[in-house]
Amino acid sequence: MWSTGRAGFRDASDLVELLQTTLLDSVPIGEPATLARVLALQAKAAKAALPRDLRGLESLLEDYKDALGLSFDLDDDEGREFFRSTLIQTAFYGLFAAWALWQREQDGTSFGWDRINRYLRIPFLAGLFHEFRNPSRLRHLDLERHLDRATDTLNRVDLEVFRQQMTFPSLSDGDVASAAMTYFYEPFLEAFDPALKKTMGVWYTPPEIVRYQVRRAHELLKQELGRPLGLADENVVLLDPCCGTGAYILEAARCIAEELRATGEEGLVGLSLLKALTSRIFGFEVLTAPFAIAQLQLYVMLSDLRAPPPNDQRLGIFLTNALTGWNDRRQLQLNFPELQQEFEAAQSIKQDADIVVILGNPPYDRQAAVRMEEEAGLIDHYKGVTYVERRRRDGTTELVPERTSLLFRHWGVRKQLLNDLYIRFYRLAEREIAEERDFGLVSLITNSSWLTGRSHPIMRESLLRNFHEIWIDNLNGDKYRTGKVIPAGIAGAGTADQSVFTTESDPRGIQTGVAIATFLKRGAERTKPEETVVQYRDFWGKAALKRRQLLSAESAAPYRRLTPTRQNRWRLAPHAQAAGYEAWPSLEELFPIRMQGINPNRGITGSLIDVNKKDLTDRIAAYMKAESFVNASSACPGLAIPRARYAPEKVWQSLRKLGFDESRVSPYLLFPFDQRWIYYEDRLKLLNEPRETLGANVDCECFLIAVPEPRKVSEARPLFSRTLLDLHVHDRGSVAIPAVVRIDALTGGRLANISPEIWAALREAWDKAGGLEAADAHLCANELIHICLAIMNSPAYRMEHASALGADWARVPIPRNPALARQVGELGRLVAALMDCSTDASSVLREILGRDKVASTAAIRRSDGHSISADDLRVTISYFGAAPGRFVPSDEVSGELWINNDVYLANVPTAAWRCELGGYQTIRKWLGYRHVSRLEGRPMTLEEQRWLRNMILRLTALSALEAQMDELYSAASEDALIFGNEMPSIQAAE
Repeated sequence: MWSTGRAGFRDASDLVELLQTTLLDSVPIGEPATLARVLALQAKAAKAALPRDLRGLESLLEDYKDALGLSFDLDDDEGREFFRSTLIQTAFYGLFAAWALWQREQDGTSFGWDRINRYLRIPFLAGLFHEFRNPSRLRHLDLERHLDRATDTLNRVDLEVFRQQMTFPSLSDGDVASAAMTYFYEPFLEAFDPALKKTMGVWYTPPEIVRYQVRRAHELLKQELGRPLGLADENVVLLDPCCGTGAYILEAARCIAEELRATGEEGLVGLSLLKALTSRIFGFEVLTAPFAIAQLQLYVMLSDLRAPPPNDQRLGIFLTNALTGWNDRRQLQLNFPELQQEFEAAQSIKQDADIVVILGNPPYDRQAAVRMEEEAGLIDHYKGVTYVERRRRDGTTELVPERTSLLFRHWGVRKQLLNDLYIRFYRLAEREIAEERDFGLVSLITNSSWLTGRSHPIMRESLLRNFHEIWIDNLNGDKYRTGKVIPAGIAGAGTADQSVFTTESDPRGIQTGVAIATFLKRGAERTKPEETVVQYRDFWGKAALKRRQLLSAESAAPYRRLTPTRQNRWRLAPHAQAAGYEAWPSLEELFPIRMQGINPNRGITGSLIDVNKKDLTDRIAAYMKAESFVNASSACPGLAIPRARYAPEKVWQSLRKLGFDESRVSPYLLFPFDQRWIYYEDRLKLLNEPRETLGANVDCECFLIAVPEPRKVSEARPLFSRTLLDLHVHDRGSVAIPAVVRIDALTGGRLANISPEIWAALREAWDKAGGLEAADAHLCANELIHICLAIMNSPAYRMEHASALGADWARVPIPRNPALARQVGELGRLVAALMDCSTDASSVLREILGRDKVASTAAIRRSDGHSISADDLRVTISYFGAAPGRFVPSDEVSGELWINNDVYLANVPTAAWRCELGGYQTIRKWLGYRHVSRLEGRPMTLEEQRWLRNMILRLTALSALEAQMDELYSAASEDALIFGNEMPSIQAAE
């Protein structure tokens, strides 16, 4: 069975799958969490079986884009993976929801997914399942066998045990609203894709927070807005714009039921809730999985009250993007009539419902597919963007934004940080309640940085101007401002100050501080911002204590009145610690000199770039020494093609006069870990953009390679080089940041590439001396490069600041303590050594991985066990673009990477295979350019094969350093240097 290499591996893989199938597809299941994990493993298998090329699903993708504002880039690994996950989660959550309703009905039939519309009253999901079995608008995805397998699993559940443990929502006491989240939703995601679980922030809001916000709204309606029944008033319309699995909607239902019972309407609770939940209590959700769970929970609750929604009535949970479509009255024609129906129903709520209450817990970061441009107008108001009329050439006019915003002109904020998703929800709530209605209230729990943030004065002033009274419950627990420790001068100083989201299932909680802000508008008349009543209180200590205090008027600290003014930037907290991401210096503030990578624009092969130095040298020499341009064109066809601003024959004639210069054949980083050679000529237009400044500084020690406003998650990771580099080392467009810059070509004079204000602060904090020309400054510049490498490659850093990283240059916490700075810098030097393709990293690899791991990783083998011949190194399996390649997992941590049908690299860590840098899946990108079709039929050289293995080892070592990166990032962020409110004007990239 194990004797035939490739076939043997497949047998081994089949054996693993057979064992898994035998265990998971036969054992009895009772506990909901066990069912969730089994279905999650089956969902993983279904996702893995989806075709890599998802073309043929355009109709569904177009509908997601038009109806939900979701745009999946199928040419991008991240976008493709997110869509695959979304599609499979939709299928499996829909299947579970339908089964959960079937097992409650006990109608004597067996459950089958082909009859899912009988139980699942969600037209879009029912239509999608019909499409899976009878594809007419989508290509066939072969999901039937996976759905059949999942159905068999569901039919094997011990229903008696399941019903005892899977408590669905009811109106009784206890935290039943989170039952589906706790016992199914979270365990499913944890087993299906833990990384996705973290990225999406899928942790349910603790029930005490939900209860507090809903009950507070209920009481304010009674006491302040003349609604004696509170949420039970039939004229009160409530919206949770990001309802998830429905916790706030369920709590509102419980609140309404209690009010009705208190007024003697016990017998009408079910019918009253049915009316409320179909006509005035609404939830919006953009992701299909939580949308399905929310629908399920509400349906079950109403069914238990003998008031299930009839077939012609729908629950008020809508699959829609809450941030778009409020003023869009376009008549979209979607491919899926069921999604068309969902879209039109959501639009009618946005455009016609008279909303009085908006509350919830909006997401802090966006999902991979949500298009920022669809919602950009929402935050223009908080940026102070003003528009002026501009006349077009054809005589018509258009509105365009002024060059500078009010945020800069009035408040001196050049680089704003207003792209966090929760900011958009604040603006939506303010607009819909304070500007579009005469009265109403808002209650949101979010990141608390907006209370005092430097970027938020217009936002705070606008909220003060539009509401009559504001209550701030600052729940603190901020890693960056206080290190999650109660500050001096407060009871309990020095002890733990946990995130209010810290629970047994998530002991880490949220890293930023959070606050609940409640806003009340009493009538149409506005107040001046300084006249708005602001009530403020702090909560400190353990998470459970904070949650108890929220619900107990006696144990909570009393509110105190604040007086926001223009002079204090309208701050809504009495203490404005200058800390956190916004207070850290950005890369452009740290390093004043930055230069873009070279843009040859002459083709990757056969012209000015080559993987082989000798081949490039011979080719360019022949090109420049040719007797005629015809002969030159034959020697180097890539340079004979006319392009914009490039006349090939004219350039060739000028080159002949200059003569061939072998010293200009230079090492060149083309893509991450793809080191080649370039003929670097910066005196003529041989290169499209030679970046002369980059060439002049190539011997100035090292470059940090970064990108402003990265479009992809992996582009937020900086790279490192000591050589010339391409503009597209990062797909977005790379910027090289030298540690030291040459200021005088004749004398060789050099200055540290640190802004003078930063250097002044570092001199004092780290006990250094001299000006920017001094040795201390040069050493510190290198240290800063290495600190940035270590911290910006930390997974925790990138996850915690995902939205901000996509909006501007990254901001980095620079350790105040010089010993910690050296420690972080030393880690950064290891990262640099691994990323530096121009130097040997053998000793570093052995230090990080150990000799045994280095020896056993990515060894090349033939499937028949024979030795490797030169011809065996042909890459015939395509890894380019959307091609699937062939990485076959051996287990959870490693697999085999095949280059052709007979040769593979054994024991390749999955982390290395999946690693993305610069917007590319690194190994896939490298192999894609070594396919025989791109090497004119030749195999890889021995040197290329050795580099492939070395690259895998380097990526493995980078992965091994991630825990240490996270640890030192955490330490740096808790005691970072603060360099002042506004950095000086600085030089932009070339």
